[in-house]
Amino acid sequence: MLSATLLCVLVHQGLFAASVCASMKKNARVIGCVSSQPQQVMLLKSLLSIAGDRADSGNVWTYSDSGHLDAVVMDFDDGSSKATPGDLDSDVMVAMSRDLAILSGQEFSLHKPLRSRDVVHLLELLDQHFDAGAMPVQKPQPIAVERDERLNAILALLRRKNGRFLLLDFGVAGAFIDIQSQKVYLEHDFPLAVVAGGGHFNVAEVAAIPPGRHVAISAADFFYEYTLAAKQASLVDGLSLQAQYHIRQWPQFLKSSNTKALIKISAYFSRRKATINAAAQDLLVGIQQIEAYLNAAYVQGLLMVEADVAPVAASPSASASVVPLAGRAPASRSTGPVASVGLFGKLRQKLGL
Repeated sequence: MLSATLLCVLVHQGLFAASVCASMKKNARVIGCVSSQPQQVMLLKSLLSIAGDRADSGNVWTYSDSGHLDAVVMDFDDGSSKATPGDLDSDVMVAMSRDLAILSGQEFSLHKPLRSRDVVHLLELLDQHFDAGAMPVQKPQPIAVERDERLNAILALLRRKNGRFLLLDFGVAGAFIDIQSQKVYLEHDFPLAVVAGGGHFNVAEVAAIPPGRHVAISAADFFYEYTLAAKQASLVDGLSLQAQYHIRQWPQFLKSSNTKALIKISAYFSRRKATINAAAQDLLVGIQQIEAYLNAAYVQGLLMVEADVAPVAASPSASASVVPLAGRAPASRSTGPVASVGLFGKLRQKLGL
């Protein structure tokens, strides 16, 4: 028979072994990377092999480039906006760049060149995110979409084939459009919230944009900020709640604040097709921000639209009265083609794709 002392030792060792085994049970977590630079992917793999299984962590992080990922690292340098992640499906996006301005405000980020301590810090943040257990978040509810005829009229003006510079007189303020460069010139104190309230405006062709206190922004900047400032959610004609959307390239904003604010939305639509409501729920952002983003991508011809239903027809009534030059007829207003029917769209149609 075993002595009482030996029995106590064995029991103690058994409990210790059980506690060690329990501590070794960790959650398997997977992270991937989207980058046009293979060395960045290889470096991340190497660092993960070293830091992926830490003694103070309840997770084991490994690398994969397919299937469902707990996190995906998006390289925003060297044209990564064109290098879409394909079939990668992830819960969390990690921004990676050499530019600290791009990484500013991002919940998860990696600064180049990648260093082991930065990867460890990222994994610690990801551990906190997943181990905390996501609190129930109130997801956005679908809402009705209103048509903003003023925004549609401005879109038609940007797509005019004749003329160069236009003055948009909103009564409380004016703005200039350069059709050739697709830029909008606003005064520093332009009352966007008032202008987005709706109503009629007048348009006149001008010889040039007069010198003064004007700030040049892209048409994408204007459509994004206008839609956000409007009291009612609005889509330009040709877009609808039922359609699925995908971008062929990230929109080009002149305002860096818009570029940084929309990194997550751009990454989302670059790697999947989704409806407005689905995107709002997946990203946990307001529906109006998604609509503002889609309007911006649409005006630059970067939006791929797969409509489930026929698009809403444009209202025959125009919200802008065009004042033409002498001897020139007013430009007729049109909704414009869906952005996906561009040069590549026509080629696809001819090839029967």
